[in-house]
Amino acid sequence: MRLISTRTLQFHEFFESMAPPYAILSHTWEDEVSLRDMTDPSMRDALGN
Repeated sequence: MRLISTRTLQFHEFFESMAPPYAILSHTWEDEVSLRDMTDPSMRDALGN
């Protein structure tokens, strides 16, 4: 499972029993952010990090 750190916006990968407690939040934005956007450093900077 991959989770996004809310502090750094970096992805962290966890395997089976090593996953920390987490919550799933779901909503829509006017302009959806894609995985490609999240992994592009220049786009991540534009998103506020």
